[in-house]
Amino acid sequence: MEENNKDEKYNRRATDKEKNKKGLSLRALNYMMSGVSFVISVLMLVSVYFTSKGYSELKNSTENYIVWEQSAEELIEASNYLTEQVRSFTVTGEREYMDNYFREANETRRRDKALEVMRKNLKDSPAFVHLQNAMTKSVDLMEREYYAMRLTVSAFGLDINGMPDEIKNVTLDEKDAALSKSEQEKLACVTVFDDVYKEYKETIMSETEKCVGELALTTRRNMEDSFNGFTTLMTVQRILIVLLVITVITVILLTSVQVIKPLVKAVPDIKEEKPLSTKGAYEYRFLAKTYNNMYKVNKQQKSRLKYEATHDALTGTLNRNGYETACKSPDLENYALIMVDLDNFKQINDTYGHPTGDSMLVKVADEIRKNFRSSDYICRVGGDEFVLIINKFNDTPENREAICDKLERINNAIKSDDGGMPRTSVSAGAAFGENCEDCVETAKKADSALYEVKQGKKGGLAFYREKEKKEQA
Repeated sequence: MEENNKDEKYNRRATDKEKNKKGLSLRALNYMMSGVSFVISVLMLVSVYFTSKGYSELKNSTENYIVWEQSAEELIEASNYLTEQVRSFTVTGEREYMDNYFREANETRRRDKALEVMRKNLKDSPAFVHLQNAMTKSVDLMEREYYAMRLTVSAFGLDINGMPDEIKNVTLDEKDAALSKSEQEKLACVTVFDDVYKEYKETIMSETEKCVGELALTTRRNMEDSFNGFTTLMTVQRILIVLLVITVITVILLTSVQVIKPLVKAVPDIKEEKPLSTKGAYEYRFLAKTYNNMYKVNKQQKSRLKYEATHDALTGTLNRNGYETACKSPDLENYALIMVDLDNFKQINDTYGHPTGDSMLVKVADEIRKNFRSSDYICRVGGDEFVLIINKFNDTPENREAICDKLERINNAIKSDDGGMPRTSVSAGAAFGENCEDCVETAKKADSALYEVKQGKKGGLAFYREKEKKEQA
């Protein structure tokens, strides 16, 4: 009973503590952590996408700059080659140089191709302005070169009909046409070697360099923007990775604390048949409380069965099984064993009926409990027979006197007519023992003393004495 009460107190305290604590729900934790992980994963994918996009833009910008720079070099190289060929032609008058010039200008077209590449994707940019200026100066310069070559054709008396259309379409100024051959030759050389020609060349080179410079500046800015973007995205990715790691660690810790630890602790408690702690996740708490309820019911059933197996259902005293268990107790020493019998019990049942007889038995049991200690064993071993075992109660005159007083009070109580009960009495025989080993023999002695009382005046008490000496009280 005490163990059952302890379990009830434990469950009550646990219920009070947990009443307002629903606990962490594993389902809610799973949804929450899944949601957090999903959001972090999406953000990481977005950051990776923008990182890849930024890398592609940086790569394209770098590749474009390399192409633009190569095109600028091609443009300058082609321009210098045309200058070299036109100057050689004006100086020597050899047709080969003019053919080289127009092969480069009309077939190879390195300068035009370079300009086309540089012009691509440069519209509305500062670099495009410089490129336009270079192209304008280049067209003007070619017109000047055509004029110089036309003068050379005239100076060296070459057949104009066999010349390219660009040369045929050039009309010499009347003043220049009137010059002598040597003067025309000299003028042709001056046209491609004078300061004006150099200024054209320098302007073209300068505008081309400015264009390339603007391209380099734009590329550098793009690279800086991309780098800054990469830095920001890398920072975001680091934060997201840290958050993801924290989420995973949080899930592990919460699962360990809220689920694994309670389960590990529950295993030995179940083996030892103890109630489970209700600390942990909501689902575990639910299982633990359900188990505890089942445990409580099972414990109560066991206690009830154990109680019913050792107690008399009518009087609440120990029954014969309880009496035999008490006799075998190793704590039994220096005790008094008293056999008590209700006088005239059969006549009471026959006269007043069994319900009245049962009421008398209950009253006798109650009076015995009132007069003896709660630690004493009070047993009903037969229909109207009771056995009292007073432990740690030596055989002394004082103790014998105390037993006599208690039996007298019991008889006085049941002889009264309170409650309309029939008047009767109890007879008793007592003996003293030393330990559980002599309990059976001590019971026989007490029964012998009781028999002596029942043969004489009922309602009395006798103590068993050795050598067939008995003391009638």
